Amino acid sequence: MTERTLSYPGPDRRRAEILGLILLHWAMLAITWNGIDTSDAYRYASAAFGLNVGQLPDTHWGLRWPLVLPMAISVTLFGESEFALLLPTVVASTALVWVTWRLAEQWIDRDTGRIAAILMATSPLFAVPDIHVRQPELLLTLIAIACLARSDGRRLGPFVVAGFLAWLAWACRETSAYLPVMLGLGALILVRPWQRGAIGAAVLGATFAAAILLEWTFYRLVYGDWIYRIRVDMGHGGDTAGTAFMGNAPTAAQTWLMPLVESSLSPMTPIFLVALAGIAIAPFAKPDLTAPGRRAATYLGLGSIGAYALCVGALNLEWYRYYSIVPYAATLIAAWAIARMGRGSRQIIAGVVLVAICLGGPVIRGVRDQADSRAPYRLAQIATERDAVVKATDFVLHAQLLLRLAGEPQSRVVAIDDPAQLAPGDLVFLPAGGREGIESEASWTELDRYPPSPLPVLLRPFAGLPFIGPSLTDEPGQVLWRVGPPG
Repeated sequence: MTERTLSYPGPDRRRAEILGLILLHWAMLAITWNGIDTSDAYRYASAAFGLNVGQLPDTHWGLRWPLVLPMAISVTLFGESEFALLLPTVVASTALVWVTWRLAEQWIDRDTGRIAAILMATSPLFAVPDIHVRQPELLLTLIAIACLARSDGRRLGPFVVAGFLAWLAWACRETSAYLPVMLGLGALILVRPWQRGAIGAAVLGATFAAAILLEWTFYRLVYGDWIYRIRVDMGHGGDTAGTAFMGNAPTAAQTWLMPLVESSLSPMTPIFLVALAGIAIAPFAKPDLTAPGRRAATYLGLGSIGAYALCVGALNLEWYRYYSIVPYAATLIAAWAIARMGRGSRQIIAGVVLVAICLGGPVIRGVRDQADSRAPYRLAQIATERDAVVKATDFVLHAQLLLRLAGEPQSRVVAIDDPAQLAPGDLVFLPAGGREGIESEASWTELDRYPPSPLPVLLRPFAGLPFIGPSLTDEPGQVLWRVGPPG
């Protein structure tokens, strides 16, 4: 088989292309910005703050070093702010756009590279303006695969680098334990003679194991416990999903298929549908992959199988964000399918499909996850302006983080653990209609009512539609109450 070479446009045009892709990505982050609004984000931030004052992490989230350490450095450089906390995730997601652009055009062709980068720049899974570990985890995974895809096995350096990157991905999230196994299996399949592949796989595995041993030695010196990370991981969720071993995880066939069904109703649905179409036409269209592309396809395929089997079969983690290599592989397949569709006289159709995917995914995510993004800010503002403790059932962690960033005591916002403990005079911040779930013998006085926040820009055109509109406009707003009669 003859090797295919790729021709590239001039450097000025290539710089303009990547600059445009990055600006598109940043624009998507800006128009979908809802604030730091996940409980995991609060825990990552707390770990980063602790590192800056010499407090070593003691939580499951704090031990995710490839995310928490850059956050701590960013906070040191730029101070405690939402910008500093978000910066590492934004850098990782931006790097994903650039890496995808380069790798897809090296593995397939330039058109696929551009389209894949556009899909990543607007992805409802990876172009998310919040603190997540999946962006750095996937970035490290891709670089490891790229190292091996460019190697024919004659040198051991790529296997050492891939093993170290696999450990970094594992340090992001332990579900990446599949990576060294599947990369080693890929080396055995691809590298010839097989003895050379076996040596490469052994070097990769040894590098991964050595990195883990060094990490665990650190835990032994600091915490006095070799397997401190494992104890923290297995203790953070009891027997919930992600903390159960194989014997405790469901094994019925429907459990293995359920994530596929749920994915068909997710923000990634447009990409998954086009990827399925790409898989269907692949036997007839036959993707013209480069030599590194064929190797990368093997590593990505094995990695997707390993990640899905580990997360769904062993750990009962059914949501695809836990095995992000699968939706990433689907993104590359979808990009190839659109590029193939755009050949000849079908460029307009391909363009319409691309625009529909870029807008459809974020819109579906907004419809599914629509929440009042200003509520935590209101809660923190009320606690500050009234110089009083405000109790709430929702938005507590986010509001406490905002108080911390504003230099105010986090104790001004308190979660309601037991409604029976509410006393006369307590200030309570609830979603409108949220009082029905709280039993109290005392009468309550409504102090103020806050309307829901305006819809994000992408969702406003859909507010008047009969099927989507009601789910976008049913946010009730919030009410500030005082326990006790008026006066």
